[in-house]
Amino acid sequence: LGRRNLVEQRPLLALCGLLSVALSILASYGICSVCSVKFGQMNSLLALLLFGLGVNDLFIIVAVWNNDSRKHEHSSCSTTKSVGRTDNDLIEKAARTMRNAGLAITATSITGVTAFAVGATTSLPALRSLCIYASIGILIIFILQSTFFLAFLVIDERRLRSNRNGFLWFIIHKKLESKSCSKVDIFRKFFKFYGTILIKNAARCVVIFLTISLVTVSVLGTNQFRQEFNPDWFIPSDSYLADYFAANKINFEREGSPGYIYFTNQSITHNLPTFSNFAK
Repeated sequence: LGRRNLVEQRPLLALCGLLSVALSILASYGICSVCSVKFGQMNSLLALLLFGLGVNDLFIIVAVWNNDSRKHEHSSCSTTKSVGRTDNDLIEKAARTMRNAGLAITATSITGVTAFAVGATTSLPALRSLCIYASIGILIIFILQSTFFLAFLVIDERRLRSNRNGFLWFIIHKKLESKSCSKVDIFRKFFKFYGTILIKNAARCVVIFLTISLVTVSVLGTNQFRQEFNPDWFIPSDSYLADYFAANKINFEREGSPGYIYFTNQSITHNLPTFSNFAK
């Protein structure tokens, strides 16, 4: 999230973003448990899903924050009490950041919550449980990244302006000389190079060819699409029930699953002839 030097690195900020994701997962579990929403085996995928969405919001906020810093870079050369180095400036910078990044993370969060909310209307209990947990988790991630993470970003920026170590904040680097490699933005250089390649006629032809090929393959594949549903897909592969269904399918493919008859309040020793005749 930062640059490769002792001050401009942001390890604790990255941990704060991951902490927001972890808190959203715990909050989703807690809220759904209080509301008596059942927890299924498919819900184990929730952590990966929320991690991807949370990190996406994290990078968007930090990228907009850094872009705002470049636009106001002349202010950072002033004294601590001048414009651009005060706490009021940090508040205004946070407001500008959320004004630009807020629309992006709000749109992605709303679409995610809506998609999973619609999925929660399914009749499959396992899938319905996953969708409910996910929709609540995405909403909580949006709230935490817009408040908790943004607040820590402001605190970390204050730490950076006072030349404190990125990991050990009590260490102040009075004379910090940034090396040239720490000022290189790899992603900006890569996408700049990628943009110069993409505008060439040869690259345009390749993109058009790949797009047409992808559309053709997709259309052909759609014509061969087959809808199929098997309840065994929702059973853990390492469970006893999965082994039972697999063995039953191999050994009793035509006969099907066996049936059972249970008797209560019966004496086996006295009624053994009756049971024998019943079996015949």
